[in-house]
Amino acid sequence: MPAQQKVLTSPDGTEIWAEEAGDRTKPTIVFIHGLACTAIAFNAQFNDPELLKNVHLVRYEMRGHGRSGMPESLAAYRALRHAEDFRTVCEAFGVVRPIVLGWSLGGCIPGDVVRYYGPDYIAGIVYNGGAVLSLQLSKECRHPAFLPLIPLICSPDAQVAAKSAVPFVDSCFADPASLSFETKMALVGGFAMQPPIIRHYSLTREQEDRVWRESARRIPVLIVQGMEDTHCLYERMIGQAKEIYDEVEVKLLQGVGHAPQAEAPEDTNLHKLLLIKWWDSTVMNHSSYVTSASTYFQTVANSRESTGIISATCPSGRTSAAAPFSIFRGLVARGFWMSAWYAAHARKEREALLEEVVRLKLEEPRHTVFTVEAGWSDEEAGRRVREALGVQGRSPGGEKVLLRVEDPVV
Repeated sequence: MPAQQKVLTSPDGTEIWAEEAGDRTKPTIVFIHGLACTAIAFNAQFNDPELLKNVHLVRYEMRGHGRSGMPESLAAYRALRHAEDFRTVCEAFGVVRPIVLGWSLGGCIPGDVVRYYGPDYIAGIVYNGGAVLSLQLSKECRHPAFLPLIPLICSPDAQVAAKSAVPFVDSCFADPASLSFETKMALVGGFAMQPPIIRHYSLTREQEDRVWRESARRIPVLIVQGMEDTHCLYERMIGQAKEIYDEVEVKLLQGVGHAPQAEAPEDTNLHKLLLIKWWDSTVMNHSSYVTSASTYFQTVANSRESTGIISATCPSGRTSAAAPFSIFRGLVARGFWMSAWYAAHARKEREALLEEVVRLKLEEPRHTVFTVEAGWSDEEAGRRVREALGVQGRSPGGEKVLLRVEDPVV
């Protein structure tokens, strides 16, 4: 599918620039950039043939950045507005339950989404490059080398702010001298497009993170982190993530700074590709299936690791956006996609391993069909499904449980 750009209108009237590329039939990753940057930060992903073939890629520019609208009031940047922007983008491209990749400041957007739309609205999170888990938590993780830059990039003095552009861009990279002049100018241009007051709003806006902290625990998380990051005390950030989420995988990149997606695109793109291929092949992503949040990233284990993959079908044979996803709450996931072995091997060897694993998983396991009746409430459906899965989880070999979800009564 050729790339398609759109200028969308968020509920408060702010225009949001967005773009999609890749294969719409594949799982979706929504990419969200960092402070004073634009979506060009993800050009290496949107130009990768393997990702375009295996992933539905969506990126947008946050309000106050790049080609999106730039309202100049603090209230326009509160959490609800960011959540609405995200939802507007998803609805415009027909995206349901995407994986969200947040780079730097973009990492705090999932917290807004979870607060207003619940943890089931997204399937997983990739925190990329010194990601801000929340504005409150980020205050504990700011690198001493980055602190002097903050008042400069937010300065109301135009000359001071302008002079901080190049140091800010350079600080994102372990080796800024490796940047081409064209790339550096594109990044500096994105910085220059933004009034300094908006950078201040973006860092000081309202973001209540209590709901996210309390309800996001079962969202599977991957952290891709450069070890030379001078924006973020990444070990502290990783510790915060592990306190909030049950399943956190970490990929540390030597010689990489604050922007892994730009500094080490081959490695980070491969990691995303392994993730998507594993999910897509293992859960048999046919149009008649709706998979749980956990199986987006890995094979689900409920009570025992022998339990099979969990899917749901609609009697009409169409993808059901209306399926009660809350019935999957409480499942525990076990990950494949991070190991010391493949971190130490070349791309071709990793892909060969992946193909072999996929081949071994092609045999259809024994399965039981459980019908979720149309008249059940979410609470009743959740209770009955958990009971059914508990029985299967205690079986010696484990079985695949197909959830037949009846169309809801309207």
